[in-house]
Amino acid sequence: MSMRQKRLQRRILSVIRGWNDAHGIPLQNLIEGMDISDDAKLTLHVCPSRPHCPCCLYDLQALRENLLNTKGVIGVRLEIIGIPDASRWTRTLNEE
Repeated sequence: MSMRQKRLQRRILSVIRGWNDAHGIPLQNLIEGMDISDDAKLTLHVCPSRPHCPCCLYDLQALRENLLNTKGVIGVRLEIIGIPDASRWTRTLNEE
């Protein structure tokens, strides 16, 4: 991992550590994986705490916007996993 990616990873982890979902659960407990590409695009694999709650969807949208505003991040993709209709959540959250 390059120094640039390590600095970017630290910034991203800072956002993640300070974020709780809409129900007060720390985001770091919901993330199953994180990938940072060489061109600074971030992919987070997230399993929402309550799969049918619209609050969780709005919260993940806010998280995505916050991460997009993080210095050095070029793109953010949220991959929703472990819930019914995960592909619909993923598609909705990543629409621009």
